Amino acid sequence: MANIKLPAVRMTREICRKEIDEWANSEDTRNLAFLDAICQAFQNMVKEYYRTGLTPDNRFERLDDIRRALTEIGFKDGEKIFTLAPKVDAEERKTCTPPLVCKCGACE
Repeated sequence: MANIKLPAVRMTREICRKEIDEWANSEDTRNLAFLDAICQAFQNMVKEYYRTGLTPDNRFERLDDIRRALTEIGFKDGEKIFTLAPKVDAEERKTCTPPLVCKCGACE
């Protein structure tokens, strides 16, 4: 494979800092950081709940409780639904929007 050298884009440090600050201080950046933080906190609590199961059977029951709870959550924007739950057709086949696949009744 040929290695080529492209000319670097030159800009002053002040312009670069201004552009980074505008990006980092945007509402979306703050909101997405908050969303990441609360999802991570929830994930940590769910894992702790799972791990407190005393037996493999009890941990599997907890896994199923978590899966059911998460697949009951959905958000709708117009006709589009955002959920981990698979679509179930008339023949009881479960499908997920690619590239997601259905495992144990949840899209992953």
